[in-house]
Amino acid sequence: SPVGTVSTAKFPPTLASITFPAPPTLPKVIVSKDDIQNNVAAYETLLSAAATLRTALAAVAQAENQFGSALEACAKCRGASESEDGLSGAAGLQYLAANHHRILSESFTKGFELPVRTEVDTYAKVTKEHEEKFQKETISRTKQLRKTEKQHVKLGKKKQRNLALYRSALMDLTSQVDGLETLKYEYFKYSLDITQDISAKILKQATGIVRAEVEIFEGIARKGWTGEGLDDILSNSIDPFAPEE
Repeated sequence: SPVGTVSTAKFPPTLASITFPAPPTLPKVIVSKDDIQNNVAAYETLLSAAATLRTALAAVAQAENQFGSALEACAKCRGASESEDGLSGAAGLQYLAANHHRILSESFTKGFELPVRTEVDTYAKVTKEHEEKFQKETISRTKQLRKTEKQHVKLGKKKQRNLALYRSALMDLTSQVDGLETLKYEYFKYSLDITQDISAKILKQATGIVRAEVEIFEGIARKGWTGEGLDDILSNSIDPFAPEE
């Protein structure tokens, strides 16, 4: 008998013949809703600590000014004689330290607190909106998935099945499940990305404060170098950090 070719164009594809793309793998680091709330709480604590430090630095600057003023007054006392220059030099160092601490205190406002506050408020707002959108979309897709599942069960219970319709429903069901997995992936990926972004921005502001602290304390330390006006005071001073005999 002659060998003929049978066209498969009229037959629907089987499920085994269809390749579905694998759902994306969730990020290695999962940032959940609770994690985001904990993050916001940590950022708020950081801002509170920065405000406390700023206030303390301003108080230190004021106290150093008062101490320097008192030393200067002692230098002008009648009979101070040979101690006058030393007391004046000690007062000058206090004024310098006070000015540096005042600058450092002021740098916290514009250089740290204000920009970080903006980022934290944005992070809290955007992540909340993202969470609400995710929950709404998940509920909507889950309802549709259950509806499709019921239809698929009905088709499976029929004595005479329409295979083409049955396969189509099964494909639709698989596609919806994959869609939910993709939605979950996008949610966690965005949560991780935005958290990494705000962490990097906070680090950037913190490095500015660290740089300011190093520069300022180095400026104070330079007053102890030879020829900076404190030679006599330092040469005759007792090391306050030397171990006691």
